[in-house]
Amino acid sequence: MITTNQIQLIDQALKKIGVSYIDIRYEMTDHIATALESDKKDRPFEHNLKGYIITHKKELQKINKKFMFISMVNAYKKLLYNMFTIRFLALFFLLYLNAFLLSLFMERESVTRILFIAITVIVCAASFSGIYNLIKRKDSNSFTHGLSFVNVITVYPSIFMMSWQREIASDNLVLLYYTVVIWVSVIMVVTVRQLNAQYKLRYNG
Repeated sequence: MITTNQIQLIDQALKKIGVSYIDIRYEMTDHIATALESDKKDRPFEHNLKGYIITHKKELQKINKKFMFISMVNAYKKLLYNMFTIRFLALFFLLYLNAFLLSLFMERESVTRILFIAITVIVCAASFSGIYNLIKRKDSNSFTHGLSFVNVITVYPSIFMMSWQREIASDNLVLLYYTVVIWVSVIMVVTVRQLNAQYKLRYNG
């Protein structure tokens, strides 16, 4: 029977060949442990593990990429599903309404500055756990790999929009843009929390 120490050795071996995300290592560790348990050769576990990793390295790396792709697809499916729920459609309407009401009492640049600050705060909140895990070298789940791209497509265009908006005649179009970005950012935060809870229940429950 595979011991806890041997499970840790498998986990470390997977890290060394580039399997970074803990949920994928859980899945692959179980597979490798089963394979090594069925090996009837009377040799030290470390020797068998090293031989297995060397023999199956390319296969394991392909499986890792496959798992990452599946995880990314599932994360975006969850994000899109959340977008079309009643509560988030209602949130979009409320966000736009608040932005519009602000524009009645303030100049466009002041309103967009407030909206940009809101975007920055939300994105920082969404990114905090990932950055913290990176600094502390803690394990992350694979869905973060896919959703991190959402930050790129929301924050960077918004920075340039602060100057581009001067070329756009319609206030409503500018407000709509910032509303969409804030809306997507909020949904991403909620989706990350949902997926974290889901993965925690599955792998640590």
